[in-house]
Amino acid sequence: MAHRESIQSDIFKLLLHGEPFFWAVSSSVGYGCRNKREDVLLIQFFLNRIIEEARNIITSDIIMGVVKDPAPFKKIPEMLVPDGDFGGKTWAAVKWLQKVSGYCVVDGMVSESDGTNALTPKSKMWYTIHILNYFYRDLCTEYFSDIRSDPKLPSLLCSHLTGLPDLV
Repeated sequence: MAHRESIQSDIFKLLLHGEPFFWAVSSSVGYGCRNKREDVLLIQFFLNRIIEEARNIITSDIIMGVVKDPAPFKKIPEMLVPDGDFGGKTWAAVKWLQKVSGYCVVDGMVSESDGTNALTPKSKMWYTIHILNYFYRDLCTEYFSDIRSDPKLPSLLCSHLTGLPDLV
């Protein structure tokens, strides 16, 4: 289930500007994965916020300074229906983000991470969940510490997160 996870990796903390935690999935999301409803909702929520902001600031130096190749921004996906179901549109949006960032394996999958390592063991690339957190934290800073305060958070995900003991 979607939750907050502490960060032990100093490199990952730097990516998130010193934040002590990140928003995590409890199991991988993608084709062939368990795709727990709340985990998929978290991914869809992050993607929607990033897609929305990318549309608003596509030519901004903020985005151009973050990505290696701005060409994929010309193909920004449509907003996702936050339903908790992993399908083709969510898969395509994950792949878009992975390609735009230039720091992830482009496979359409969001692997779980426990915050101890910044990079995946096999490919030595950033975990997609880390990059999702990075973009959300930079684009929606005021909501990062408690995403329940984000007015665009789907109510089903908000209800799930309200029950978690680690939220302040």
